[in-house]
Amino acid sequence: MCGYSNVGELQRHAVLDSPDISDAITFCGIHQNDHGSDHKAIREHSDITLEEKRPGRRRRMYNQADRAEIGQMVREEMLTDYNPVVINTNGDLDAAVDTFLQLVSEALEHRVRRAKPSPFAKKWWTGKLTFLRDSLSAARNHLTTVRRRGDPVDVAAAKVKLARRLYLDEIDWRKLQHWSDFLDDRDNI
Repeated sequence: MCGYSNVGELQRHAVLDSPDISDAITFCGIHQNDHGSDHKAIREHSDITLEEKRPGRRRRMYNQADRAEIGQMVREEMLTDYNPVVINTNGDLDAAVDTFLQLVSEALEHRVRRAKPSPFAKKWWTGKLTFLRDSLSAARNHLTTVRRRGDPVDVAAAKVKLARRLYLDEIDWRKLQHWSDFLDDRDNI
């Protein structure tokens, strides 16, 4: 992770960095845009490959869980599989916590049901809409920053207007397309 030292120089810090991410950093510097803050924005580039996003798992229904049964299951597992150790180092503590979390996760997996997908979910929502929404939010935030500085807002306001129009037009088109697909499907009649 990049950061400022107390003498005003950019340096790499090991805070919140795993060795893999630290080795993948290709650029560390001050961001070219000054956002009017008394803090300098840091820009960092990393050469990493991202895995494809897996489909989301359904949420657990903790409000319907039998907590006593889950606690009893964790206790039984700890008595049968868990060997108590004396914790002298951070590594011992980490190992004990990892073992405990694994036991709790297994108990939750077996004892807490997952919610069914909502029939009222926005089936027409896409990744492009998420991107457009984020772009609109960034443009609005930039406009707010420009206003606070007292700079002319014409260009920033035009960007917000364009981003809003693109976002709302895409929502309208996706909803219309979804409705047309719904009506064209004979199973819905």
